[in-house]
Amino acid sequence: MSSELLILSIVLVVQTLVLVVMAVALVKASRKVSETTAQVQKSTNELNQTIQALRPRLVDIVTGVNDFVKACQPVGEQLVDISMNIKDIVESAKETSADVSDLIKETSYSAKQQITRIDNAMTTTVKRMELITNTVTESLLNPLAEISAFLVGVRTALRYLRGERPSKYARHDQGRDDMYI
Repeated sequence: MSSELLILSIVLVVQTLVLVVMAVALVKASRKVSETTAQVQKSTNELNQTIQALRPRLVDIVTGVNDFVKACQPVGEQLVDISMNIKDIVESAKETSADVSDLIKETSYSAKQQITRIDNAMTTTVKRMELITNTVTESLLNPLAEISAFLVGVRTALRYLRGERPSKYARHDQGRDDMYI
């Protein structure tokens, strides 16, 4: 009977260790995702600030170039096109920065969803482990207790048949008659 309890104890210890390892992995993954998200968000904010800081200067430069082009009429038409292209590039860079920011937000959202899925999987695993533990307890421990009680009854009967007196340490537990056959 003690070997069954030892095996049950080992199974429970292994299950506990697996749960602890899974929990540590989940915490590490969550921290890494949070750190990466924060770093990417910081970089995006810095990029946005740089673009915003340079935008007025670029607009001033484009305006100055436009003025210069107007003063140089023979070459002016080509320079106006170039100036307009530069202005379009600056606006495109601003839109690209907004797209990158949106991509980061979507990625963060997806990462949070994955963490939620992992958490749900962990919860399901823990519930299944509890179900297994309860099943093992009900399937093994109760029959083992009945077998043990039966063997104690047989031993007591054999002692009685041999004419041995009960020892002074024998159990006289009247409240546990349901365990003896």
